[in-house]
Amino acid sequence: MMDRCRRAWIRGVVTALVLWGTACGGEAGSGAPDGGAAAGASAPEVAAFLLRHLEALEARDSAQLRQMYAPTFVWLEDGAVRYRRVEEVLAGLESLPAETGLRTVIGEVEALPAGPGAVHAWTPFATTLGEGPEAFTFSGVLSYVLERRPTGGWIIVGGHTSTDG
Repeated sequence: MMDRCRRAWIRGVVTALVLWGTACGGEAGSGAPDGGAAAGASAPEVAAFLLRHLEALEARDSAQLRQMYAPTFVWLEDGAVRYRRVEEVLAGLESLPAETGLRTVIGEVEALPAGPGAVHAWTPFATTLGEGPEAFTFSGVLSYVLERRPTGGWIIVGGHTSTDG
C-alpha cells in the first residue's frame, strides 16, 4: 500500500493540475437565468472546451496545453496559489510517472458571464489516480475563469480546485 505521505503528494500534484482523464458526466447546463448564453457562449460550448482541456492533460499534450492557458494566469488549489505559468503546470505533469492511470469524471458544467468575452464556469469532479488496489479517488469542485480569444475559442486565465477532504 502506498504510504500516506506519497499519496498526499500525488493527490496534491493531481489536484493542482486540475482535472484530466476521460471526462464524462451529465448534460452541460448553465447557471445563467436565461438558461443559455454566458459571454456569448452556451454552457455546452464551455463544457466542450473543458473536456478538451481534460483530454490534453490526460495525454500530457504539452503543445495543446500551451495553447489553452493565457500567458499569465493564476491557478488556486484549496485556497493557495499553485501555478502562474503553463510551464509550472507541465512540470507538475512530468513529475508523475507516465504509466500512472488517471480518470476524472465531471458533472454538470454551469457557466455565468464574467464580463465582455469572459465566463466563469464550474463543475463537480471525481478523480481516480492509479489502478487496482493502489488506486484512490478524491473529489470536489473545479472552477475556471475563461476568456474568449480574438480568433475564437477559449483560454484559461484563472481557476481553482477545491477538494472535499
